[in-house]
Amino acid sequence: MEPTEKSVSYPVFEANQVLSHTHLNQAFDYLDEQGRLTRANLTGIGIVCGLEVGSVLNQDKSATVRISKGCGITSEGYLIVEPDDVQLGYYRELKSKDWDHAKFNGETAFELFPTDGSDTTPLKADDLNDKVVVLLLELKEQPLRNCSPDNCDDKGSAVTPTVRRLLVNTNELQDVPLEKYRQMAFGTPDVPLRKALFAAPADMLDTQAVYKNFFGQTVSGKTPVARLADVISQAQETLKILIPDLEVFDQGGFAAIFTPLAGRDEPAIQYYYDLLRDLTAAYHELRTLLLQQVAICLPGNDLFPRHLALGALDSAITGCRTGWYPSPANLLPRHTLEELRFLSDRLNRMVLNFSVPTGASVTSKLTPSSYGSGIVSGKALPYYFKPETRSFWDATRRGARAEEILSWHVDAASPDHVQNPLPYDLEPYNFFRAEGFINRNITVVTTELGALLHGARLPFSLLYLNADKLGNFLDRHPGLEHLGGVPRGGTLVLLYRESGNNANLALADFALPYRIEKEAASGHLGRVMVKEGGFEWFDSRKHLGNLALREYRYSPRTAVHPEKKQKDSQEKLRIELAQSYVIKVYRYEIQGQSILDNGPVTVEVPIADLVKGQLSAIARALNARFPNGVVFDHLPKTNKLLIRLFDDHSFLIEWGGLQGNQIRYQYTDKGIYRRQKAGWGLLSLPEFVVQWSLRNEYRPDEYIWLQQDDYFDADYPTPIPLPTPQDLITWEKMIKGRAPKTWEELPIKGVLTEIKNVMSASPFSKVVVTLVGSWAKGSWCCLEKDGKNNFPAGFVTLRQRVRGRTGVSDIDLLVDTAGGTITADAILAALKPIAINSGYTINVMIGKRGEQKGLILI
Repeated sequence: MEPTEKSVSYPVFEANQVLSHTHLNQAFDYLDEQGRLTRANLTGIGIVCGLEVGSVLNQDKSATVRISKGCGITSEGYLIVEPDDVQLGYYRELKSKDWDHAKFNGETAFELFPTDGSDTTPLKADDLNDKVVVLLLELKEQPLRNCSPDNCDDKGSAVTPTVRRLLVNTNELQDVPLEKYRQMAFGTPDVPLRKALFAAPADMLDTQAVYKNFFGQTVSGKTPVARLADVISQAQETLKILIPDLEVFDQGGFAAIFTPLAGRDEPAIQYYYDLLRDLTAAYHELRTLLLQQVAICLPGNDLFPRHLALGALDSAITGCRTGWYPSPANLLPRHTLEELRFLSDRLNRMVLNFSVPTGASVTSKLTPSSYGSGIVSGKALPYYFKPETRSFWDATRRGARAEEILSWHVDAASPDHVQNPLPYDLEPYNFFRAEGFINRNITVVTTELGALLHGARLPFSLLYLNADKLGNFLDRHPGLEHLGGVPRGGTLVLLYRESGNNANLALADFALPYRIEKEAASGHLGRVMVKEGGFEWFDSRKHLGNLALREYRYSPRTAVHPEKKQKDSQEKLRIELAQSYVIKVYRYEIQGQSILDNGPVTVEVPIADLVKGQLSAIARALNARFPNGVVFDHLPKTNKLLIRLFDDHSFLIEWGGLQGNQIRYQYTDKGIYRRQKAGWGLLSLPEFVVQWSLRNEYRPDEYIWLQQDDYFDADYPTPIPLPTPQDLITWEKMIKGRAPKTWEELPIKGVLTEIKNVMSASPFSKVVVTLVGSWAKGSWCCLEKDGKNNFPAGFVTLRQRVRGRTGVSDIDLLVDTAGGTITADAILAALKPIAINSGYTINVMIGKRGEQKGLILI
């Protein structure tokens, strides 16, 4: 690989000097060699572009070789150019004396031509077997002496450069170390490390077993340790082609690090897994550079002095094409042999310097770092590598710049922002290494990490997880993974146990990519999954509109006792109701625990706020009154109140309005119930049914956080305007004129007849069915196939403004079961075929006959 040196001198011309051909040739040779050395050493050698080869078999069984236009530079610096695409269908045999070239082993070759000549032969398919296309630069010197009867002066010689296109047997090309390196480099495999999975509570109870099983698992018959050692050795064998004195990887020493783990428990076993992960990243950083162009300084002029191999005509044959090897002047500094040596030596140092610190000097520390690049350079130096590893850690910071590398280890020579980085700007970092707490008392660790987190105002959360009381934590947080730290905006999870030999010791750390918030005074939160449901508000938009348009008149009832006191309280209530929309809350429970202090409470919404905000104003008032409860919000353009809570909690709110019918309702995670004489009846409309699980106790601090969180807090969207007085008057006239006297007048009488027939048969023969809702009141809208809507002008727009409804009306049925055991689900199942065939949604409510006005079907 050493370049061939030529001692070239050039003449210095003096005045009146007699010049000879020797002087002129010396000057030419010097300038010519300098030009070629400039190309080879400052630009590069090999094929620059194009010069792709292929072959075509013609119908007459002849063959044609194609060469695309392109150029390249030989290792002696000669420029070879093929200015146009050529097709070569003829050849003549050359003997070695005709093309003497030291870099070919064979005696003969085929020279290719585009056209037939007197001494050429058409190419055939068999002529191409096991052949490589080569461009050879021939420098042929010819004398220019031309004697005549009058003059026989010597006119010198001329050198004619000619590019010959040759076919050479593949085994006749001498090996080029750069080509061998390139082929082996492309053969270095990608070997990502599998994750150590903690998928069940038993895994968290015995992290030792998880990691030991991981180290013993095999892929293609090899453990992770053996597999990684093999590919590192393979990469270094490739590098030794260019760097013969390269230090080799100590496979035995690497394996010896993991051998003792099989026979004992190692408290810091997670760092052995981290060693594998870091080595894997370091190997892939080396591999990435192996797969890229490597810059060679003074590659040597004897590699392919005056030829370029364009490749074999058989695609199955590889390694017969001259690559491109640029000069260091044309590539980034890291694409050099020096860089490759550094990345290889780093693998050796990482194994040699692996050592987990122990003793009284070990303290918890958070170190800014980077995550997600897949390489080692740019990251903080982990604390399980000895401090002297710093000089071999980062390919971008070597020598004196190694003092800039952050680490758990303190280097007195480093500047303050490296020794004490947390008080400085942390924008360049997206990860925090968390180290120094394994096998130490969890209370001490809590104090240390808490002080670091809050003192530096760091952007992540801490969670201390008791492995003895996991519950369904892993199910709710399947992304839990050991990373050796925590990403910005994530949660660092420290695992401990409260029983056993390792009670109250920090056993392992994990990370989640999102924050699990914490209240310092109340402890740590363990959930972030939030559900929400849309609940139809018990007072209609029409009712709210009426409240906004007139003073509420409360008629005092006859006093039960003759004392005037009761009538005074009624008068006070009348004044209160005239000024505000009043909701009375009788019960409010989360996880079965009441959040009402002393019995029922009222929530008042000023009429002016109600006009402006509607359900948003109601939601705002409820959130203000119950800051430690569920989050109330409003679903725009509907009469639905949104309720948000943690997905594994249950809730119950019993309430009602004091203006209107004063019926009590229960809003629960199972749906909405209405109070009836016989108890509570479920309003079983499909959109009201909610299926949520029940788990854990209610904690006020969690709901305070939920109320204040920027993502989950109420939005209070701007509502659509309430109907005007004229809208309400017009609407009442419209629906009164469309309200039927009997159900037979309706365009869906056929569907209703089918419903009647089903409900008249067993097991429903004793029920009383009343058609209620839109069809009974006259605000109905039927399908186009029924074709008899007969809308008054403006009906559709006014319907949405007053009722918040669009589309086809549902068929709402009030069913009195006469105290029987028939359920709404059973009735809906029987009516499902009718709903499918008719295109109408059928809703069933169980209740007493006469509870709602309607048309009797049965």
